[in-house]
Amino acid sequence: MVYLIKTLRIALGLALSFVLFTPNRVFASDAVVEVQLEMALLPSVGYDDNDNVQIVLHGMIPNACYSLAMTEVEKDESKKTIRIRQFASYSENGICAQQRDLPPHMLMAIPFTNEVSLGQLSSGQYQIEYLKNSNRIGERNLLIAKAPEPTIDNVPYAAVTNASISDVVTEGAPLLVTLSGVLNSTCVELNDNIEVKKEGDVFVVLPVLRVLPVDFCTQQITPFEKVISLGTASKGKYLIHVRSMNGKSVNRVLTVEKK
Repeated sequence: MVYLIKTLRIALGLALSFVLFTPNRVFASDAVVEVQLEMALLPSVGYDDNDNVQIVLHGMIPNACYSLAMTEVEKDESKKTIRIRQFASYSENGICAQQRDLPPHMLMAIPFTNEVSLGQLSSGQYQIEYLKNSNRIGERNLLIAKAPEPTIDNVPYAAVTNASISDVVTEGAPLLVTLSGVLNSTCVELNDNIEVKKEGDVFVVLPVLRVLPVDFCTQQITPFEKVISLGTASKGKYLIHVRSMNGKSVNRVLTVEKK
């Protein structure tokens, strides 16, 4: 009997932990609907089979009474296909109980971005489809290469924690991004020449560390900040994908509008 009570207590504790710490949880009073994804952004090349692949989803939720809920990712490694659907929950409480009574500013659609991890993928050419109600809205191609080294990164990227730029930039204006992060040693520094590769609607930024020619170094956390130029871009939406230490990345979605 004591064993049964202890078992029930453990099960109840685990259930409560799941409810409390699962992100984007939906309450019983919320209605869940599928929302349309306008874009799914990621570099088409540059990932190895030991990287954690990240994709950034962009779309609109209908109004201020909606919030993002779960993202459905269906992977088929044998066919090298990945299918993605995004859901949102609609609150039926408070001012949102009667949608027709909402003030005008709450009725406006709201843009969202959602960064989703696809995990590690075996090498090969993938097709990523983003859907609504099982209808394909768009697709991306993704090439996963075999890792040349057993480590996650075969070059020493800096630990970038943020990439700052205005959400909306006018066409023809320079795209200036401020990278910030930390150095963890006195024997490294951020390389002055940061490589930027443009792959269609994705800017891939490669902030590599340079090892200093010193005889002795210590662990020391030193912040850094560097402004880089991505050039200019025509009207549209773009992803700024900044590689960071330990196979991670920092992602920002940018809108370029006509003058």
